[in-house]
Amino acid sequence: MLKPPVLAASNVVSSYASLQAHTDYHVIAPIKYTGDAETAFRQLAAIAGKMDGATVITANPGYLYLEFQTRLLKFVDDVEFVLDAPAGVIQMRSASRLGIKDLGANRERLETIRMRFNNR
Repeated sequence: MLKPPVLAASNVVSSYASLQAHTDYHVIAPIKYTGDAETAFRQLAAIAGKMDGATVITANPGYLYLEFQTRLLKFVDDVEFVLDAPAGVIQMRSASRLGIKDLGANRERLETIRMRFNNR
């Protein structure tokens, strides 16, 4: 399971947030896929890994951890994906390391990845 959001901070979104203590800001839907789970996860990993500022830190079957560095101020955000094959989804989390607000950057990043994955 992915780390829970910090309640006082608006700098993280997670598809697991609804299962943990959260505010509405923290909740994002997982990515749905059809077909083979491992193939879908590999495709998602390729999409996320090619995004601007992305560095793959850990890539294991069913788990992907990336760091994203912002262009201007070089802040680092942590992004994780976990394959949930029984549910037919990929769980995800994006969190800023610094500050208590992200101005929607983490949600925007995950929604961009979702859009690219759905349009693959």
